[in-house]
Amino acid sequence: MTLRLFLLFGGAFAEIGPRRFAAGGALSFRGRIPLLAPLIEGIVLPFGLGCAGGMFGFRHPPCSNRARDDEDRKADASQKKEKHPFECATDAARSPDRGTGDRRPGVVRRLKMTIYDLYVESGPRRRKTMVHVLDLLGCIAAGPTTEEALAATPDAIRVFLRFLRGHGEALDPEAVFETRVVEHITEGDWLGNGSPYLVFGPDLVPLDDEEIARHLRRFGWIREELARWAANQTDAQLESQPIGGGRTARAVLLHVLATPGAYLSAALGGAKGFSATAGAAERGEMSLSGGLLRVRDMVVERVSATTLEERTAVRERPKDIRTLRKALRRSLEHDWEHLAELSRRPGGPALQVARSQSLSGDRATSDTRPY
Repeated sequence: MTLRLFLLFGGAFAEIGPRRFAAGGALSFRGRIPLLAPLIEGIVLPFGLGCAGGMFGFRHPPCSNRARDDEDRKADASQKKEKHPFECATDAARSPDRGTGDRRPGVVRRLKMTIYDLYVESGPRRRKTMVHVLDLLGCIAAGPTTEEALAATPDAIRVFLRFLRGHGEALDPEAVFETRVVEHITEGDWLGNGSPYLVFGPDLVPLDDEEIARHLRRFGWIREELARWAANQTDAQLESQPIGGGRTARAVLLHVLATPGAYLSAALGGAKGFSATAGAAERGEMSLSGGLLRVRDMVVERVSATTLEERTAVRERPKDIRTLRKALRRSLEHDWEHLAELSRRPGGPALQVARSQSLSGDRATSDTRPY
């Protein structure tokens, strides 16, 4: 009895006795050579058949993953899009419960995830730190150290997202996101406290009409929250000392009231009427809530009337660089910072902020700011 197995790159040919079989066919030789059958079936034939299939286009057996893998690669390629600057693709869990469409095990879904760029300022030895989330106009986080400030940032972002969603913006506070530090300033004055002297790269980009409208809309919402809460407080409540010390609620609101005027004046070379409004509120000639809303209207009026030259101007001073974008950013951040500060006090504005959570740090003891 003759056994001849001939394997060629282009195909596989097997002959056992007088019987011949082409690659891909059924081979029956167990009855003739029982000892060599397992070796031929388990090792030699699969290798030969694989070569034959690759050369002549024979389809892989149904148990092969190659065809399925090719389909997956094509599906992934069709889903590739140009990445947004603040988005990245991430692999979903390998689970048939994730995503829609193909439920086969091993199919990976591509999801878009928002990435928030963080701009950080830290005082000496990276102790007191403030994190600015410039992608979310007005959002900040702070802490006694850089590590604690960065750790507090995700929660601060979610609180701010809830606030914006509550006022009608189509945002999902529970969506998955990532953060990354893109700029960290550690040298300069008043760092870690929202320094008016530092400037981040995006602060130098001119504002367009859409961005100005978004700035002013959010600024108005924060002002209205402060004004609404102030209107519902008694004089005794506004004058009561907070637990642990610090400024009274009245002092915080007076501090907040006219600060946007100082920022706008620095960027535009002047902004009239803000000091007079603050003075009237301080003397009791105007209610705190009335003063807050009056300043809101003044900011909207002044910024809406800015010229193209004012929106693109970059004013360089010995200690800082001033732009309209920076002025509006700081106005939003400053109002939000102190709204969050008051919200952590008993009876403060309700922002769904945990009392122990630090969104703006323990800055209540600082009464003097270099605006």
